[in-house]
Amino acid sequence: MDEIFHVPQALNYCNGSYDKWDPMITTLPGLYIVSVTLLRPLSYLTKMDVADICDISLLRATNILFTVGNLWFLYRLQKRINKYERNISNSRYIMTAVNLASLPLLYFFTFLYYTDVGSTFFILLMYLRYLEERHVSSAIFGACAIMFRQTNIVWVVFIAGIIVAREVEKSTKLESHITHSFVLHSITTAIKSVLTHIHKVPNFMFLFILLSPYLILLCGFAIFIYVNDGIVVGDRTSHQAVLNFPQIFYFFSFTLGLGVPFLITPSKVIAFLKACLRNLFILAILIAISVALITNFTYVHTYLLADNRHYTFYVWKNVFSRHEFVRFALIPMYLYAGWSMFDSIDTEPGTYLFKIVFFICIMASTVPQKLMEFRYFIIPYLLARLHMRTGSYVQIGAEFILYQAINVVTLYLFAYKPFTWPQSNDIQRFMW
Repeated sequence: MDEIFHVPQALNYCNGSYDKWDPMITTLPGLYIVSVTLLRPLSYLTKMDVADICDISLLRATNILFTVGNLWFLYRLQKRINKYERNISNSRYIMTAVNLASLPLLYFFTFLYYTDVGSTFFILLMYLRYLEERHVSSAIFGACAIMFRQTNIVWVVFIAGIIVAREVEKSTKLESHITHSFVLHSITTAIKSVLTHIHKVPNFMFLFILLSPYLILLCGFAIFIYVNDGIVVGDRTSHQAVLNFPQIFYFFSFTLGLGVPFLITPSKVIAFLKACLRNLFILAILIAISVALITNFTYVHTYLLADNRHYTFYVWKNVFSRHEFVRFALIPMYLYAGWSMFDSIDTEPGTYLFKIVFFICIMASTVPQKLMEFRYFIIPYLLARLHMRTGSYVQIGAEFILYQAINVVTLYLFAYKPFTWPQSNDIQRFMW
């Protein structure tokens, strides 16, 4: 759907018309800049102008290149993140990288001219450079990610946050203050410990130097927001920030659905039930909070109700709109999904502070969005999945089968099940 805006805008850039801008486009021009940059060597080799070779096929090929890069970065990130795991064969890292690079949403948009694959490319590269302690280049790639999607500033904050968290953990030995019986209780304890021990972090100047590349980027982004009078460029009427707290529940459900082989196991279900029975008071509070958030902060975007090309239209129509009680009946699943995801993130020392920062950033990237859109979940899902233990061959194989089954179905529906609207003869297609 968005290609009708992105392709003409890219053609403007290919023609050198950088002053022309479609007001319906809400993201910065990173995708178009990269496309033109990649076409220039081809233009030189073919002795043709960039404008003459700038067609939709070559523009879409930009995302194929990004996908190859994503595959490599996902492999490298696993080896960095899971360095504390022992006896993990390289084949499992390769298989997992293939799985995640073919995540259904990423795979689908690889063949179209959208910003999602390129945005993911630069976020993964930024995170990899951070793990390699190359903070200046990490911040530079973070700036590139923002040029694809402004909300990627959240993941720059994420990196800054875990830098602080790890320095706090080093100086306070935070893990010794935490019990592992219930994730929420452990995270609450971690917050209290940080507030109590933050003054013990030595050498604040060293910490400031580590953070400085990201702080410079954050300051630059703040100036952009001030000058632009907001985070959105172009059409602002359909992209207004709200406090749509149920988005975090939608994300948990999305994660549970795609992470079934890792998040729904007999041992995890039993552990969750035991944790609930040991913490009935906390469970009651969580249910009450969930009911309040769903009751008072559920927003339904007009696009969600009107555009039957997207799968979210049918999710909302056939699940959430089936009966008002359905929204509340799903709360136990939300709680299990959130618990299972955070319980599965366990790849390094200082995990609980990492979880706090990660949860805050998930909230920041999803809650302000009025539209329920699965594409908003790509980055947090990949980060969560990367920080889970590698898994067995059976789990990785089951994940592969699940992803490819979804990919086959979605591509089949897109290619072979077109339809038209009563008010238009234009061909419409099912898509994410």
